[in-house]
Amino acid sequence: MLLPNQLTKEEIREAKKIFFDTMNVEDYDTQKREVVITRMAFSNAFVPVSSATIVGKALRRNHSTIVYYSKQHESLIKYRDYKQMYEYAKELAKFFIGEDSDHKKYTNLVEEVKRLKEEVAVLLSYKKKVEAILEIVS
Repeated sequence: MLLPNQLTKEEIREAKKIFFDTMNVEDYDTQKREVVITRMAFSNAFVPVSSATIVGKALRRNHSTIVYYSKQHESLIKYRDYKQMYEYAKELAKFFIGEDSDHKKYTNLVEEVKRLKEEVAVLLSYKKKVEAILEIVS
């Protein structure tokens, strides 16, 4: 169960796509340094706002790999390429958890539209029932 301000699986996947596209790195199953460092930076920035399991699923890695990434963070932060990626990933994470962010506003609007459509469907079914009853009565 996610706590308030924790990102969902879908939000993490969306953030991952944005992050990897921005870093111009294709996330395919490889151990190339560029790809691994990108995964590590993303993971270490997003685990605090989600969970190791959810981030692991988005990266197609298991929970223990994500834990390993977090243990490597202190030594990696000394490297400029990792640090820059990590800083960008942290900013992206802040954007995704921000209550007034465009992403949250969009998500809230989508949820509201969905709820309203369901309400309209219920009201239309009531309308048909009332019309049927009125036709019988008249």
